[in-house]
Amino acid sequence: MGFGGVQGMITSLKNNSNLIGRRKKYFDQKGKTKYLKKKSNFKKASPELINKIREKSKKENRKTRIIQIIFLMIIITLVIYLNSF
Repeated sequence: MGFGGVQGMITSLKNNSNLIGRRKKYFDQKGKTKYLKKKSNFKKASPELINKIREKSKKENRKTRIIQIIFLMIIITLVIYLNSF
């Protein structure tokens, strides 16, 4: 009959259950990895440096926004102009 397929399924299930006990979970290996032991030493930024970076970022954002608005206005005028025909 068709018992070969059933036997293959039983063997596959048995092999899968044997694998479960051998696998190690990520959280069980906490102390065994190199990157968990490594600590980074970042320099502290002074308030003056933070303000300088903030102002530079604001200027760049303003320039970008102005360019976008000009580009959008040109596109809108072109669309209106081409629709008038």
